[in-house]
Amino acid sequence: MRKSIVGSVMAVLATGSLAFYGPTAANASTFPGQLDPGDRLPSGRQIVSPNGVYVLQMQGDGNLVERAPGNIPINATSTDGHPGTIAVMQADGNFVLRAPGNIPIWSSRTDGHPGTVLQVQDDGAVDLYAPGHNILRVIFPPHEATVDNTSPIPR
Repeated sequence: MRKSIVGSVMAVLATGSLAFYGPTAANASTFPGQLDPGDRLPSGRQIVSPNGVYVLQMQGDGNLVERAPGNIPINATSTDGHPGTIAVMQADGNFVLRAPGNIPIWSSRTDGHPGTVLQVQDDGAVDLYAPGHNILRVIFPPHEATVDNTSPIPR
């Protein structure tokens, strides 16, 4: 069952960007950092990993981009040039980017797995999970921070 959220909460993330939790963000999912079947991520909106470190944003230019701390882009679908594109976690298990006119421009090709959810993980991975929390597809791999011995990397 989906939670009903009355208000919204704004937070400053480790990336330096703002996140809106609640109905003004993506659809209100049961869990933070997750898109449930039927949820949409409209242009200009984002979801955030549960630890608040990684941001998955549907940019206004049509590119789906993941950002690390410092607002640094670390992964993208390279689908820019399609303003107004939305990301959709379809009920059939397929995660699709749809340009205006309902035209698919990118797909996870995971249809046939109803109940699949997209999750932005605390390590930066963006994964699709079929029911039973079985990994179906890695959209973006975990982020491996560059190690420099001059400053500790937060974990």
